[in-house]
Amino acid sequence: MRIPVEQQILAVVFSLILLLVTVQLVRKHRLREEYALVWLGASLVIFVLTVFDPLVGFLADLFAVSYAPTLIVVFGVLFCLSILLSQSVLISFQADRIRDLAQSVGLLEWRIHQLQRGSAPDTVAQGGTGTQNGTVPNGVQAIGEAAQGATAAGVSDGVAYRNGHAEADDPDHPDRPHPDDRGHAQPDR
Repeated sequence: MRIPVEQQILAVVFSLILLLVTVQLVRKHRLREEYALVWLGASLVIFVLTVFDPLVGFLADLFAVSYAPTLIVVFGVLFCLSILLSQSVLISFQADRIRDLAQSVGLLEWRIHQLQRGSAPDTVAQGGTGTQNGTVPNGVQAIGEAAQGATAAGVSDGVAYRNGHAEADDPDHPDRPHPDDRGHAQPDR
């Protein structure tokens, strides 16, 4: 079955608009090149499938589709689903990385704060106070213990420290804290 001319014109215009928008986003550094290749490929596929009718007819016969334009829509939906899945994986990876970086920044800020006050990070973790009035808020003590554990291990071990005790927030992943935990406790006020 042949694709109606109106639908062909609309699809060609859409593919050209997608091509132009992708090029503009790359030029303005709003879209990275590796993602631009995917969208350029998508606009090329849309263009080829709408211009070359026999190819769509062949694919429709191959997949036993009675109305050929439906096949283009199905391919578009599958393409969108694959993009969504790949972006979800990327977002999950980035969220884990951001959490780890936030924990590292929290530990480094605590170390800088302790060094500025004239106390080494190990002093608080080993039982010293590290403060001028001799008291350490629970949150700062917990960070001190976390810093000592991270220093001894060389890396952050991914466990949330609260009131001096290690707690796993995620029962499915005991070595990973809850995503809402930003890696540093708030001092008692």
